Amino acid sequence: MGESTVIGGTVSYNFIPGTISQVFDFASNDILVGGAGSATYLLAGNTTLLLNGGSGSSTVLAEGNDSIIGGSGKVVVDGGAGSLFFTGGTGNAVVQAGAGSATLFGGSGHGTTTFSAGSGNATLVGGAGATLLVGGSGTTAAYAGTGPTTVVGGSGKISFDGSASSQSEQFFTGSGTAAATIGAGSATIFGGSGASTISAGSGKEIFDFIAGHAGGTEVVQGFSSCHDKIEFTGYGSTIPVASETLTKGGDVITLTDGTKITLTGLDHKLF
Repeated sequence: MGESTVIGGTVSYNFIPGTISQVFDFASNDILVGGAGSATYLLAGNTTLLLNGGSGSSTVLAEGNDSIIGGSGKVVVDGGAGSLFFTGGTGNAVVQAGAGSATLFGGSGHGTTTFSAGSGNATLVGGAGATLLVGGSGTTAAYAGTGPTTVVGGSGKISFDGSASSQSEQFFTGSGTAAATIGAGSATIFGGSGASTISAGSGKEIFDFIAGHAGGTEVVQGFSSCHDKIEFTGYGSTIPVASETLTKGGDVITLTDGTKITLTGLDHKLF
């Protein structure tokens, strides 16, 4: 079993593989280089933590203004009140941002990535593997990586840019304000209780509205009645359309639970 190390002052510290299992850093402007073994890090100062040479699993409690570079092992990061910068490696990564601002980049390997925004403003960028990006209560800017991407909106404002991706995408709009640009791959967009604007891509898209989870407004730009479709889940066997009106702006559909869907540019009724 490894030892614990407490660090103070301004240092650059390399850990011998397998000798340290817990690191407590209360200083500022430190550079820590992780070893090959598994370890838990408490970063309370302004710290740069380099895990890119390590293959063990790492748990990081980032309470200060911290920069973390992932390695080939699994890394779990819990952000605090300070700013957080993270770049993934080739291993799996789970990062929860806190009250401070956060900029999180997925890695180049095929490990899975989960990035969750907190109450601060966050920029979340997917990696090469499967990616889950979760919005928080602040403002979140999310970007698809080169792997399949799932985005979940929170109670705050979220924007998602998947235009450069040809992989599959899922977008759950949430209770806040959401805007998304879909890429060339297949996509499923789930309507929420907030207000969302979706720019459809060139792939096949499904716009799904779930009873009990909708009730908001959704504006869809570029909807194609040839390869895109709208689905209803949990409403029963009857199509839950209360009204449908053609306007100069497109087809406006109101569901029985108050959900309002506008298909801009569509010159005919869908139902």
